[in-house]
Amino acid sequence: MTAAPSTKFSKPLVWVGAILLILIFSIIGFFPALKLFQNPAQHTIAQEISFTQLLQEADSGKVRNVVIQGHEVQGTYVDGRRFTTFVPDEGAWVDGLRDRGVLIMRQP
Repeated sequence: MTAAPSTKFSKPLVWVGAILLILIFSIIGFFPALKLFQNPAQHTIAQEISFTQLLQEADSGKVRNVVIQGHEVQGTYVDGRRFTTFVPDEGAWVDGLRDRGVLIMRQP
């Protein structure tokens, strides 16, 4: 009669292998999955708003920042949502945004 192979070392090896597989899949698969838990507003398409709405939202303190590029303004609300609008020639409205604490950046 032949003796059955010893399972003295095979059980710990199975556990070590299973733990390693779990770690590898966690590292590879978990980090991209973290994006699912980020603020979904950051992944949305910028909402197009009117120039008047931009001024109203700034008056109510809802605008965090804007980037001005020519007549186009892209911005972010304090809650992370994004917006875009087109504005008239630069004028007092820029100072108005600045007075309301909106961070203003310009691009060529």
